[in-house]
Amino acid sequence: MTFHILTVCTGNLCRSPLAAGLFNTGLDPARFTSTSVGTFALVGDTMPEQAQMVAVRMGYMTAADHRATALTKAAVSQADLILGMELNHRRAAAQLQPTAVRRAFTLLEFAHIVGHIQDAQLAGIRNGNDNPAVGAAQIVMRMRGVVPRLGAERLYEVEDPYGRSTQVYERSFKQVQQAVSDIGDYFSRAARVMQP
Repeated sequence: MTFHILTVCTGNLCRSPLAAGLFNTGLDPARFTSTSVGTFALVGDTMPEQAQMVAVRMGYMTAADHRATALTKAAVSQADLILGMELNHRRAAAQLQPTAVRRAFTLLEFAHIVGHIQDAQLAGIRNGNDNPAVGAAQIVMRMRGVVPRLGAERLYEVEDPYGRSTQVYERSFKQVQQAVSDIGDYFSRAARVMQP
């Protein structure tokens, strides 16, 4: 069974498609899949040219094929993990399906928490868990509120580059790239540690 990561931003034109594209590139496709949506999606639109250029440089080679999609209750219910680029994206998903609040984080929040999880904690949930990704995500859910906060709420949000300079796209996309890399490393580590 694949573990599905849903990434969410506003227009579904920049940050969330990049995150989903990088997850799909970096994680094992037999075990993971990722899609992206927007809370106010410009449905059917493509990524802006600036965004495509920066995204391709960062490894999202099919950025030109992306078409914006709207956040729906069905998308939320099918996701094992929801990663918003801002706090209001996380909230929007939880409002559509209140039970999703537990598995909804911002991208930077999730990346921050996984940086505090030790192998011993992962090994502790090995028994009775067929899917290491599910077990690894459950640990992060339990650690929310235990791991020290970053501080200001804005530190949990990826800067919105839409309509701004290439420099802003690069700065924003580097935040996404680093967080996706940290999360991917965490899931890979969990798979190694949790294997019998």
